Amino acid sequence: WESLAALRTLANSGGFVHAVASRRVSVDLESRGWDAFHGPKLARQFGGSQTLSANSAPTESSGQLQGGLFIDEQYVVNMFNKCRHSVVHIRSYDQAMTLFSLNPVQIPRGSGTGFVWDDKGHIVTNLHVVGSAGTLQVAWADGKTATAKVQGASADKDIAVLATEGKGPSLAPVQVGFSNLLNVGQRVFAIGNPFGLDQTLTAGIVSGLGREITGAGGKTIRDVIQTDAAINPGNSGGPLLDSQGRLVGVNTAIASSSGTFSGVGFAIPSNTVRRVVSQIIRHGREVQPRLGANCLLDHYGKRGVVVHSVEPGSAAERAGLRGLQRGAGGGWVIGDLIVAAAGQPVVHPEELQSVIEQFETGDILNLTVDRVVGPDRMDRIEIQAHL
Repeated sequence: WESLAALRTLANSGGFVHAVASRRVSVDLESRGWDAFHGPKLARQFGGSQTLSANSAPTESSGQLQGGLFIDEQYVVNMFNKCRHSVVHIRSYDQAMTLFSLNPVQIPRGSGTGFVWDDKGHIVTNLHVVGSAGTLQVAWADGKTATAKVQGASADKDIAVLATEGKGPSLAPVQVGFSNLLNVGQRVFAIGNPFGLDQTLTAGIVSGLGREITGAGGKTIRDVIQTDAAINPGNSGGPLLDSQGRLVGVNTAIASSSGTFSGVGFAIPSNTVRRVVSQIIRHGREVQPRLGANCLLDHYGKRGVVVHSVEPGSAAERAGLRGLQRGAGGGWVIGDLIVAAAGQPVVHPEELQSVIEQFETGDILNLTVDRVVGPDRMDRIEIQAHL
């Protein structure tokens, strides 16, 4: 509104609430990056023939409502209907003997969520969803079921890949996005089977990035996504999607004292999932590149990672890294101090390992090293390690 007088006129005419609501929807959609909000492309997508004005009232004739839904609501509905066919319900069973018969029976063990990775029927989920279950059953979106087996897994990342023994009626692989492009405040959606309730959609935002949680193997998973989209028992292994329906994470854990959702959920980032799943499908396991440099947990006041020793035949040895050396007086002298890997500063061995895990075997890792060349002198050098 160009003036206070115009604002008063609008309020007196009874159109203030409608205008504010319409303006809010417009800003909300534009902030999500949804294309052509004011153009014919989106109007055609949702069956409308009119474009929206920031000051239009929320009526069907204006194009703001389609079948009783606002355009942002219709967008979410369409996204869910598109992505729901990629999501499966996973049930696990154990076999046991009854007291009165030698015939084994299947005992339900638990359930979770997974999603279709490719057109070959590979299903991705959390390792803790399938565990060591004797039998796995996958239920597709249309209710049809198939048996599955674990093709491979990574305990460190809590990721498992299942191979189905009967393909679904129409496999719909999820579209994988890039988690490094996420922003705090961005809208996200979770589809899963909480408490066994199939095809449940919840919505929220990215509450935080770069979190750390402990995986099923006891090791730290880094760069985890924090969200307030409701995640409950049964959601584990399901997709966290952006507003375009692209996979940005795999829902894996919640922070709760009661065991149910309390507003803090965590998802493994899609960049990690893409790398690990590709390795499992190719090799049957996660193949982690190794530098072969044993490092000290304490940096002894030095800002960097102190190399303790170098394994023979390793990438570190081939790159010329140096470990601790005996000084003239018989004491130990620092050889190399790794201060950056791939351009990222590192001050702890865990940070160095986190960078290495982003690479594949055979890649070249650039290291910035401070090398001790005298009692009071260190030279900074650049080293390339062929992992």
